[in-house]
Parts: sequence; C-alpha cells; structure tokens
Amino acid sequence: MNGKKLLELRERTGLSQGALAARASVEQAVISRAEAGLRSVTSTTLRQIAEALAGELGEDVGAVMKSLTDPA
Repeated sequence: MNGKKLLELRERTGLSQGALAARASVEQAVISRAEAGLRSVTSTTLRQIAEALAGELGEDVGAVMKSLTDPA
C-alpha cells in the first residue's frame, strides 16, 4: 500500500485516522502504520479502507484501490 497516497486521500476526505479506521472496521493503528509505511495490509483490509475512502470521496472503489497500490 502507498502510505503517502493513503494519507493524501484521508486528508482530502477530512477524516481522522480514527474515523477512517471506524468506517473501514479496522484498528486506528492499522491506518497509522500503513500511512507511515511501517505495515503492509492484507487484500481484505485494503478493500475495506478503499471502500471507506471511496464512499467519502464519491469515487469508484476500484479506482481508489488502484490509487492506494500505485507505488509512485
């Protein structure tokens, strides 16, 4: 997962790490560590985060997942 992109998208939604974690049904530490590049996430967790972000951004889940996994 691209931690910088996760941070960028989360900030664009105006969600705190805790709020995104709650919407994605993951622990806040997962979001924190993923943003910092300290933790990789499972495909299931990636999808949960992407779904939560997509809902807030009004974007397609697939597009958000692609953005989150883009290494650039």
